[in-house]
Amino acid sequence: MGRYHKLRMRIGVQPVIAVIAILLPVTSFGQAQRGSKPRSITVKEARELVYEMSKTDDWTKLPGFLIEKPYTTPEFPGVFIIDALWDNWGGGAYIGHYAVEERTGDVWMVGTCGRYTSPTLTKLQRALRHRIGLTDLDYVRLHNPAAFCRAGDMPSVLTMGRPMWGLPKSSEKKK
Repeated sequence: MGRYHKLRMRIGVQPVIAVIAILLPVTSFGQAQRGSKPRSITVKEARELVYEMSKTDDWTKLPGFLIEKPYTTPEFPGVFIIDALWDNWGGGAYIGHYAVEERTGDVWMVGTCGRYTSPTLTKLQRALRHRIGLTDLDYVRLHNPAAFCRAGDMPSVLTMGRPMWGLPKSSEKKK
């Protein structure tokens, strides 16, 4: 073989090797992702769950509605604690004291043996679980059906419901 032919073969093989070298990590990365464990939800995602749950039944329309910054405590590892409040000068300002599980997105009422559910919340949780890579099988494995319950207690299913006292009346137009 001539010198020119050897050089041409070497140059022709190099791009093929470069393409394989580029594709190999991408392929193995994709395979590693499929077998990897799902990520936990973020503070922002936990807050969005509580906000959307509150919005469905018009709690967000109350004057001064706000969701405080989520926090964690050693008492409840793996859980974001989120408080929803409103400006109620005549009484309690708390709408709810919620716990959102970082691994599943389940929403509980802190201090009670009750987990929230609603069609809207379930839809949001399913979308969130898909986004974080949590399969139905993973959810069944990670879900704690009595996370905030005492031994032997059965959790209640909670729904938000509309504010009992009604929403503030809008100002009527004068004729």
